[in-house]
Amino acid sequence: MTFLDRLRRRLTRQPATPQPRTLSGPSRVNLADHTVHDDHFVHLKDWSSFAPPLPAWELPPADQQREWVERLIAAHAASGDLDGLVPDLVDRPIHDEMDELRQIVRDSHTQALNVEQFLVEQARAAESRVRAELAAWRAVYSEHTQGYDRAYVKLTGQQPRRDIPTPTTTA
Repeated sequence: MTFLDRLRRRLTRQPATPQPRTLSGPSRVNLADHTVHDDHFVHLKDWSSFAPPLPAWELPPADQQREWVERLIAAHAASGDLDGLVPDLVDRPIHDEMDELRQIVRDSHTQALNVEQFLVEQARAAESRVRAELAAWRAVYSEHTQGYDRAYVKLTGQQPRRDIPTPTTTA
């Protein structure tokens, strides 16, 4: 093969070879994109739309499951497969179906725990911000009270009475 042949082969267009495409994984909702910030708290807008569905909603009704099993048994009986050679012939698809349903329940339980953990962390952060703001307002109140006391002593020569208890920090 000469140099020109190799060069021609490289420069000529080749038909595209189809490559198998794989689907991307399931997309996850970032809850941070759906949070609403107000003066003191951050919360999820339309919380009910982010709540994991109850597992009972995802499970098929028992009547449908029973009907499916009866159709399966009838189909095996009609084909003569229920002769005792394979004792778990009917149980295999039932076990597969039950495994899928168990996985659905596990997934929604995990999702519920993740949402609960997010909300607990959100509540702790909100509590921390409220405590910091409360401490700042208490410091402002203390400064104003001290200024009032100095002015009262300067004008009257007496210490002010403390009929109103001052707030104390309970943290």
